Amino acid sequence: MFSESNGGQGTNQAVAVSKLGGDVSFIGCLGNDKFGDDGINMLKEQNVDISTIFRANKHTGVGFILLKNKSENCILMDGCP
Repeated sequence: MFSESNGGQGTNQAVAVSKLGGDVSFIGCLGNDKFGDDGINMLKEQNVDISTIFRANKHTGVGFILLKNKSENCILMDGCP
């Protein structure tokens, strides 16, 4: 089975703070691609201020989480160089 979602430690924390009623801004860099667009849209929908996000002419970093037996995971990362 394969599923795709937005996230990462920083974005997950920003969304959690927003859901708890806090004013939160996200500072970071996303690529000018579909993954970057999806990330921006998700943060906007969660009322996170995105005015400090930079868009780079690179691809957005992605991570793949592979689940092994007994729910152990293995994470593969690919980020902007």
